[in-house]
Amino acid sequence: MKRFLLMASALLLVTCLGSCKKDKDEQSSTRLPIVQFGAVSYTLSGEYVDIKIVCSANLKKNTMVNFTLGGTAVEDTDYILSSNSFEVLAGTSTAIIRVTSRNFSESYKNISLELEPNESLELGRNAKSEIAIKQKEPLAFNFNVKSLRLMTEYEIKLTVTKIGGAPFTALEPIVLPVKILDGATAVLGTDYIFKGGSITSLTIPKGENSAAFTLIAKSGKNKKFTFAINNDPVAIGRHMVPGKNPNVEITIPGPLMFDQITGPWKCQGIIGLDSLKKVMADKYDESETTLLPTATTNFWLNFSGSTSAGMRVSPLGVGSLTALFRASSLEFHEPMNNHSGSTIVNDTHSTINETYNYSKTENIQLTYFKLEKANRAFSTTTVNEGEMVVGMWLNAKGNLEIYLRDTDMPPFLQAWYPDYERMGLGFEFTKVR
Repeated sequence: MKRFLLMASALLLVTCLGSCKKDKDEQSSTRLPIVQFGAVSYTLSGEYVDIKIVCSANLKKNTMVNFTLGGTAVEDTDYILSSNSFEVLAGTSTAIIRVTSRNFSESYKNISLELEPNESLELGRNAKSEIAIKQKEPLAFNFNVKSLRLMTEYEIKLTVTKIGGAPFTALEPIVLPVKILDGATAVLGTDYIFKGGSITSLTIPKGENSAAFTLIAKSGKNKKFTFAINNDPVAIGRHMVPGKNPNVEITIPGPLMFDQITGPWKCQGIIGLDSLKKVMADKYDESETTLLPTATTNFWLNFSGSTSAGMRVSPLGVGSLTALFRASSLEFHEPMNNHSGSTIVNDTHSTINETYNYSKTENIQLTYFKLEKANRAFSTTTVNEGEMVVGMWLNAKGNLEIYLRDTDMPPFLQAWYPDYERMGLGFEFTKVR
């Protein structure tokens, strides 16, 4: 009897142990994976920081893990989230979202994240995490030019540097919205276009510090507009500040029109006179420089008429240029003796990329005109009246520059400069108001 009771007790113990193991196995197989943040705190001190969640096991299906936001920092003003939820893909156990700093922070700010309950996951101990936003270094943006004359096409470059000019490299693409400032007279699509299509922003690629775009002139005639970064703190971030050239003032000169030169203009002298004297002294004899037509400051040209009624030019005053100019009609003419590197534009009346030995280093745009009468000999003792072609433009100061393109060899150059027509002897005039 005693032996029977011992055997029955042993059998009951084995049955109980087996039942407990089964319950434990069933409990283990139905327990949810644990999910929590990879760290309880992060620091956003640069352009961005990656926030990770970690599951205790690989998941069998794609699972979205939502979270709530808090803290003193404001989303879309102080920072941007790459996503509003974590997505753990099937067969993996982690997921990442990126928090990108947007503004210069003048004081300490933080972001708090808390994982929301999920039917597929159990929240772990680190279900909350905090991101400390450190003060972000301000950056300056600058265009490579402050102003330009758009004749055909021009590439404009925007560069971002640290304040003070130290180099900067973008850790993530930086998108800067752009705009045309109020007061523009040039019309996009009519007077100019953007190469490759219109743009609403400039993007500085990751690993770079600049972005560029190209403008192409169309039919604009003395039209202007200003291209600018949209310097709105909400749009670009408070850490982005204007540099020395935050805008570009653009003029589309087009061909010179009669209405732009109507009225009296007073001569200021030979363009690049000092350079011309030096070349003459080096090539021939310094005494030859005294023959140059430098007595010009008491001489005027008056332009009258209109495109429809015809244009006339009348010389006024005294001095060296009375040996050249005569009262004459004026009309457009095709380019003549223009430099080989120049390009003819605007219905064959103008050239661009003209450069002159004695004027300026910048390329200019000339519109060509034919004077019905002038003294081609450019002499007080010799007269050879006939037609004469000149190239004219309004420079950046608004002054009229007139370049001689078709005369006889003048006495003050003798025979040492056989290619006189291409030399680019010119005179600068200011408008009399």
